[in-house]
Amino acid sequence: MTGRLVKRSFAVFAGFAFLAIRWMQGLPIRDLVRARLEFKNVPNEEKVVNEEIRDLFREIEEDLRYRYVKYTSIYLQVLSCVLMQKGETEKAAKLLPLNMFLEFGASERVLIHLMCLGLSRTSAILLNRRVSFAADTTLQECKRYLDAVDLARIDIPAICKAEISRMRGRL
Repeated sequence: MTGRLVKRSFAVFAGFAFLAIRWMQGLPIRDLVRARLEFKNVPNEEKVVNEEIRDLFREIEEDLRYRYVKYTSIYLQVLSCVLMQKGETEKAAKLLPLNMFLEFGASERVLIHLMCLGLSRTSAILLNRRVSFAADTTLQECKRYLDAVDLARIDIPAICKAEISRMRGRL
């Protein structure tokens, strides 16, 4: 009995780990859904597919963006304190903000900057695919780009263009 429980627990953890990694890599929702349906070999039946999609959204919102963010934040705070007490301040300063990556669903600095400015995750991902932002692009450079970009000339969906337009009015 215990062996089966451990295997099931590991499988659940491995599934969440895979989802968390793909989420933090900025994989679009469409691709996350597709990967889940393929991995679980879900039959092409509307009711079953919709249930899987609902489960995926619940896992992202409740597990990744709430539970994992909370516990990862606590873990990083404790780890940072322990490193500081051991005199390893440089290591403590270099800890990756995994909790922020989980919250935003991205680990690329440019995507996080675009979302901090008010873009949705989807619009940030689509814009980042079309524009050659340097990896070290600053928040101010992202803002200047969004203020100056000719929306008629950029190849992104109209809803993303409207989002940028609305955002310009708030910045």
